[in-house]
Amino acid sequence: AVAVRRGFTSLCGQRRSVQAAKCLCGQRVAVRCIANTAWAFATAGHPSPLLFDAVARAGCTSICLRPASINSSRRIHRRCCSTRLHEHLWPALANTAWALWAFATVGHASATAGHPSPLLFDSISSALISSTRKQAARAYLANTAWAFATAGHPSPLLFDAVARASAASIDQFGPQALANTAWAFATANHLYSEAFSRHLMQAVTSAEFATNEHLAQLHQWQLWNRERRAKVDLPDGFLRRCQAAFMASPPKPSRMQRQVEATLVSLSMPVRAEVFTDEGYSIDVVVNFQGAEVGVEVDGPSHFFGRDPSGPTLLKRRQLRKLGGWKLCSVPYWEWDEVWSDAPRRQQYLLQLLRRTLEA
Repeated sequence: AVAVRRGFTSLCGQRRSVQAAKCLCGQRVAVRCIANTAWAFATAGHPSPLLFDAVARAGCTSICLRPASINSSRRIHRRCCSTRLHEHLWPALANTAWALWAFATVGHASATAGHPSPLLFDSISSALISSTRKQAARAYLANTAWAFATAGHPSPLLFDAVARASAASIDQFGPQALANTAWAFATANHLYSEAFSRHLMQAVTSAEFATNEHLAQLHQWQLWNRERRAKVDLPDGFLRRCQAAFMASPPKPSRMQRQVEATLVSLSMPVRAEVFTDEGYSIDVVVNFQGAEVGVEVDGPSHFFGRDPSGPTLLKRRQLRKLGGWKLCSVPYWEWDEVWSDAPRRQQYLLQLLRRTLEA
């Protein structure tokens, strides 16, 4: 896995992913090895479905959870709270947090039933809930919350546990952990207590944020505060810096987006591309349809986990609708793949999509 991270060719990466998957499938592997393997492939930007399927199965087994025997999150939680598991679990979870990061980074999921990745998230969620009293666990809370939010994997009990465990020590978090924590709660749309809100606001006010990535995350957190009409005690200058950072990266229209735009133009509709909103978001295409403006989001594979929208995708849609009042429709890549080669079919597809959006 380390060799792959250092730059082997795509073919070598594919061969090694198959070899690694076979090793992981056939035996109980140390969680540190599982986590390092997933991390290396994610860092190399090599999303091997076979490997990550094996990582998920091995990860579930290594934290003493057998996929075939678990039918509900309640049963998962009962098993994770056993005395023996509670004593030995955290060393495994500390490493498996890296596996969660890897899954969220490569966007690994599958549209087929029985995929073990959701089970892996459920397993670690339940185990962390029973482990957050441990001081060692707190160092991984921000990254774990970020991974769950990025995957769009709901776990209210986990986020409650993160808030409880972090409240007293969040002033010790670095800028990245603070930004990840704030963004994760905003993306999950998970409300926290007044005490946690106060501690988080104070920590953000005191911290020094030097990167646009962290400031952009905090901008979306501030939009979430507006969504729920929460009081914000942050300087106006800082809020402007966050929005400027959020809007700093220029849009990069994909080939699929240009195809959708060209098809709408062929229907003689007024079309605008990459329209910035008051909230700082850029909508891929805005079209005037039957007297109403509709935002068309052209969503490629990076916007999904399998065929479920990712956390960032859901966050953008929610904030545009709630704060901007936008009517939005999504063009998923697999639907476009079915129609793009036939001009009449893709025109009819977009017309039906726009009609459904206005009727909703």
